[in-house]
Amino acid sequence: MARNGGSQTAKDAHSGYVGAGTKLTGRLRAPGPFHVNGAFAGEIFSEDLVSVGTGGVVDGTIVARKVVVEAGGRIIGKINAQEMQVRSGGNIAGTGVQAARLLLEADGNADGASFRIRRDHRYPPRPAPSSTPAPKRSAPPSKAAALPSRQRRAAGKRRPARKTS
Repeated sequence: MARNGGSQTAKDAHSGYVGAGTKLTGRLRAPGPFHVNGAFAGEIFSEDLVSVGTGGVVDGTIVARKVVVEAGGRIIGKINAQEMQVRSGGNIAGTGVQAARLLLEADGNADGASFRIRRDHRYPPRPAPSSTPAPKRSAPPSKAAALPSRQRRAAGKRRPARKTS
């Protein structure tokens, strides 16, 4: 990571960044911290921090170890985290939050949010894969395999041809 005068810049301190004025849609897996100052619609999965900064809007699902909504940031959707923070001026709306710890600072806004806070809550470290892995390649199927099971059994037991008189 680049360093300026011995300290990291805010952008460099994150493994991913959606800048102001940027709109991104989809499913994202971040191995480290991820920061949103633009607009993101979809799912974010991080094994670390997801932060939504000034002007940042996330519409969707966030699964992370820690989620922070800074002043001017907004989340609309579901949050599953070990720790959730809504800083003064931050906003979560219509959100379902599952977390072990919640910090809602004065002037932090939680309109229509439902909270499930349990000390023993653990966020999922990795989401289940969305698609099944490709099957291993094997030899092409034989002609007998394409037949229904009854005909396959019959194909294995060849009977001599009948003699007709």
